Formats: sequence, structure tokens, C-alpha cells
Amino acid sequence: MASGEGRRHHHHRNLVPLAALISREMKNEKMERPAVRYGYAAQSRKGEDYFMMKTDYQRVTGNSSSKFSVFAIFDGHNGNAAAIFMKENLLNHVMGAIPRGLGREEWLQALPRALVAGRERVTASGGEVGRLSIVGGVELSNAGGRLIIASDGIWDALSSEMAAKSCHGLPAELAARQVVKEALRTRGLKDDTTCIVVDIIRPDNSISSLPPTKKQNKLRSFIF
Repeated sequence: MASGEGRRHHHHRNLVPLAALISREMKNEKMERPAVRYGYAAQSRKGEDYFMMKTDYQRVTGNSSSKFSVFAIFDGHNGNAAAIFMKENLLNHVMGAIPRGLGREEWLQALPRALVAGRERVTASGGEVGRLSIVGGVELSNAGGRLIIASDGIWDALSSEMAAKSCHGLPAELAARQVVKEALRTRGLKDDTTCIVVDIIRPDNSISSLPPTKKQNKLRSFIF
């Protein structure tokens, strides 16, 4: 088992600073978008897992270069109302908070200011702002990567390494099914068992095997 210090070092090494991302945006370099292939599988016990898979959202309306993809699993607790609400409303609320007509330069200037304003608001109310180990950016290798997003039914049964190994070499749709199958084989259907697999493929690169990145949480995602 890796030490806490080792895990922290590994985590920070893979984070991409906000300043670096903004710098790339400001260069306005023409880059070919990676291909995104994805698959989904689930077995329901409580009916509290809901998911979202969107690949055609635009950060700036009418600007095709601002397209982004969103993949999420919402694991309801004590019912499915919150999970349903998040699936149907979360992305619309986020996009609705962006002022219409916001230009590229205004967007890049607003993001850092929003982080500062948010921190000041929380601390002024007596709260604290800290970094959660499961939130951050991960820089993708030139070979591309695989993203696995899953609910408790998966992570209560499988480690990150077990999930990655079980679907190694399979296309995304079959990979998601295999992860669910392996979780059920290991622990049985004790909870809603939901998995989304997303393959991010760099232009002119075929999907390849990449070593797993360790993550420590029940409802989480990782790239390998």
C-alpha cells in the first residue's frame, strides 16, 4: 500500500494548473479535437442511479471550437429525487449562469475572478475552502486515455486496478459491460451498479493500453 505522502505526490504531479489552461486558451492555437467514444452499462437494485452523457455542448454558443463533453453518474441516497433533479437540471443551470454574448477574452478574465470571489464569500461566512483529492484536472498523455466513471456498486466491489484490468483491450461499450459484470461476479447485486467508460483518442492515434492511475474514492473517475 502506498504511503499518504506518496499518494499526495502522485496526485499533485498529474494536476494541471489553472494558469496553464488559461495560457493555452489565450494562444488560440488551432488544435484538432480528440475522438471520444463511450459506453454505458448498469444493473439496478434500488433504482437510485442516473447518468448523463453529452458530447455536443458549446461553452460559447455558435462557436464549434468551444464544444465539450460531459459524463456523469448521479447516485441517489434515500430515494432518487436528487439524482433525477441533477440529471435534468445541473448542466442547464451551469450553462445558464454564463452571460449571453460572453467573448473569449471576457471568459478567460472572469474565471480566475470567480474563484477569488467564491473563496471570499465562503470564508466571510465562516467556512473554509480546500482542495478535495477527487477534484482536479488530469493532463492526458499523447497516446490518449480511458476514463471510467462508476457508482458505489462498482467501487465497493472492485479497486481501480481491478476495474482497469477487467476491461483492458475492449472497446468502450463492451468495457462498461465487463466492469459491471466483474463487480457483480465479485460482490453480487447489493447496490445499483452503474459504469460509464469513455475513450479519449488523440488525433491520428489508435487506442492503446495505458497504465492505471490510482484514485481513492467510492464514486469517482480515473484515467488510465
